[in-house]
Amino acid sequence: MQCRMHKLLRYGLPGCGKDGEREAGKNGNFLRERAAGAWKERVLTVLEVTLLAGMVLFSFYLLYCSVQEGEQAVNGTASDSENGRHMDSDEKETMRSVADESETGKTDEELENELNDVNDESDKALVYCLEEEISQIRVRILNSDYTDDCFEKIQIMSAEGFSVEYGTFGDDYVFMKSSGEEVPGEVCTVTLSDLAVGEALRFSSNTDGTLTVKNLERSGGEPAYAGELLVYRLTEGLALVNVLELETYLYGVLPSEMPSWYPAEALKAQAVCARTYAWLCMEKNKTADSIADLDDSVAFQVYNNQKSTDASRAAVDATCGEILSVEEVLYYSTSCLSEGRGELSEEAAFREFLAKEPEDGAE
Repeated sequence: MQCRMHKLLRYGLPGCGKDGEREAGKNGNFLRERAAGAWKERVLTVLEVTLLAGMVLFSFYLLYCSVQEGEQAVNGTASDSENGRHMDSDEKETMRSVADESETGKTDEELENELNDVNDESDKALVYCLEEEISQIRVRILNSDYTDDCFEKIQIMSAEGFSVEYGTFGDDYVFMKSSGEEVPGEVCTVTLSDLAVGEALRFSSNTDGTLTVKNLERSGGEPAYAGELLVYRLTEGLALVNVLELETYLYGVLPSEMPSWYPAEALKAQAVCARTYAWLCMEKNKTADSIADLDDSVAFQVYNNQKSTDASRAAVDATCGEILSVEEVLYYSTSCLSEGRGELSEEAAFREFLAKEPEDGAE
């Protein structure tokens, strides 16, 4: 025991004494270096795994983007940036061909031009301009409270003076002139006793101005009419018909159907609907023996109840000749919201309008 202890003290315990301290120091440095190396390896491993994961995620992101673009091209979910509509089936088919051709080296500008052509063609399919000369529209004027379409007396005047032509008409209501005379700027009164059944008078302004009906009241006061006024002597009484150009007629429809302070785009949309409706009425009565194409009441379109404004005229001019390519147009126009009368659903007329069934073949 003593000898063993003596040897241990002489040669030193492991980790004790100078030799032990040197040995322990070497071992400590080795462990520290090894630990540092292992830590660096872990960090590099973590970085490599993170980088690999990022590359995988980025690849999935690119794949997702390409799939989304493909779905937009095939399904036509991309909206037109100018008018906010969705593409129809024809545009989708063109988009497919454009997507296929994009792989053949076409530039972005060429592809964009092709897409614009698609949109233009779609717009033409929905809205197109009347290429043929627009004929005149015949509007029957009702009495002051819109309850009767015949008068016992009609008073017409024009500050610029007007001409009066006397004639007759047959079952087709075509006016046939017999004689005429110039009348200064004074009131001309026509009564039942002035004309026999089948006779008529045609009034026109001498300066392409307007003709005012003095014994008629509208919201805007005594109404003044552009174009011509025809007075027909019917069995029921005197019928008053305003004959004028379609675009001029719309000047009197827009402010009567929609407030002129509405946004310009809303007024334009109203102009297209009103023109389409009027044109279809004209086409329907082209071969019919009727005295007018429509009247000026809510039974058709309210006309000349309010005076024309710059905003309403601008909307008509901006959409000149544009109509919808449909066989029937039904629309409901009201100012109840602007007058604080609540929701449209509270209006009986609107509920009746929604309940109407379209005719067979109508769009």
